[in-house]
Amino acid sequence: MGRREDCDLIFRIPISDKMLGAMTPIEWLERNVSGFFDELPSEDREAIFYFTLLWSLFEATALNMKGSVGSIRRFVCQLADKNCLVVEDFELSLDYFRQRYFPNGTASPLFSDLNFRRNDNEELVQQVLKGTGDNSIDKVIALFIIIYRLRNNLFHGNKWNNDGIQGQRENFNNANAALMNALDAYKCSRSVDAMLPNQALLTQPLQS
Repeated sequence: MGRREDCDLIFRIPISDKMLGAMTPIEWLERNVSGFFDELPSEDREAIFYFTLLWSLFEATALNMKGSVGSIRRFVCQLADKNCLVVEDFELSLDYFRQRYFPNGTASPLFSDLNFRRNDNEELVQQVLKGTGDNSIDKVIALFIIIYRLRNNLFHGNKWNNDGIQGQRENFNNANAALMNALDAYKCSRSVDAMLPNQALLTQPLQS
């Protein structure tokens, strides 16, 4: 019997439901990750779980499967161009992160935990959080750069170091609210794209 036939035979061996369901992922984490059960409430787990789903959908659709600061900027600018950006929808989330990372206009120690990389436009985020960047589009871009950093820190493992996964519920709750609003805005932009050219013109602001 050839090597490929051997492999096919192995993969045809049925796996019982008992083997697949011997332990749920949550049970495994509780058993293997120190403090996961005692120190991470169910509400925190849910916030993280929903974040992974919402970000995955956001990146696949709104960012065209290319998660980056550049794609975030393009997305927000496109929303603005199509009159689908309602900045007020993002103010509560932005205010939360402003109080967390720049209370009284000064960076807190938590700000460095975002672990900005060279191309993450940290300067723009600082300006917005300090209140010196009043451009509406920049505010939303800065908010989603913060959410992008949360995404990278979670998916790349940083938040599992030094108990970083603890105390993250409000971070992810506010990120989730912003992602849902962004996905609603994305649906608006798709509706504009679907309009006939003369209909789309009606949605554009009048030029003085």
